Amino acid sequence: GAGGQKRVPESFLKDWKPPLPPITIQQRIARFLDEKTARIDALVEKKQALLERLAEKRQALITRAVTKGLNPDAPMKPSDVDWLGEVPAHWTVAALGYRYEVQLGRMLNAERADGENLKPYLRVFDVQWGKINTSDLPLMDFPPDAKLRYRLAPGDLLVNEGGSFVGRSAIWRGEIDECYYQKALHRVRPMNRCRDSTEFLYFVMEAATRNMVFEGSGNQTTIDHLTAEQLRRYRFAFPPANEQRLLVENLTAQVERIDAVSAAVNESVVRLQEHRSALITAAVTGQLPELNG
Repeated sequence: GAGGQKRVPESFLKDWKPPLPPITIQQRIARFLDEKTARIDALVEKKQALLERLAEKRQALITRAVTKGLNPDAPMKPSDVDWLGEVPAHWTVAALGYRYEVQLGRMLNAERADGENLKPYLRVFDVQWGKINTSDLPLMDFPPDAKLRYRLAPGDLLVNEGGSFVGRSAIWRGEIDECYYQKALHRVRPMNRCRDSTEFLYFVMEAATRNMVFEGSGNQTTIDHLTAEQLRRYRFAFPPANEQRLLVENLTAQVERIDAVSAAVNESVVRLQEHRSALITAAVTGQLPELNG
């Protein structure tokens, strides 16, 4: 054949007969597989429905905590923000920019890929929900003025500003001593760490993203970019510091429980799907003696 591909000659294919068992055994194998795979598929479907319910429960839990707090009897007030609805009367509803500094990362260009001060930096790929990847990070030149501006400090929240991941966030916990971040990410840092905790804001970002707060207007599904200007203008509800801490402890424990159940269910779905393929292979290659005679 062209391009040096080895082709099986057609005469060979015409004469080649795969070893097929007698028709009665073929039918028996087909019936057996129909029944077994239907059972497995039904089970997988049940488990996937359970995963959806767990995800909904998790979202409802987080949304309720960051909009209503933990005390069901707290006096409420209107927030004048659609998705927040009524919030506890003693919380402050404010634009993010009044309480947090929002700083977009450093632009990457060819000159910056080599230089005197090569340092690791984070990309969108490295900031998943609640997790930051620090292995095999790329390097960029950060001269002293850029270092000051873009260095991450433990407790900084990183928020994705673009693409299909607008709003996806994680907290930098100082996994490596010196690290920076590039332009597709915002660094969100409390102006007063005694008053605001990014641990709480992380859950706010998760609730806002899952509740489509950063979705575009009209028929556009997502906004392409969440500029620093836009992010600073979004209004959220901020409880007092001690309540932020309590909410975070409470939510973290509950969410970890839900996540553990989800992980176990996911694991069993993977195992069922592997079992399904193995079963089909075994049946059609004559490895199940009960089907062969």
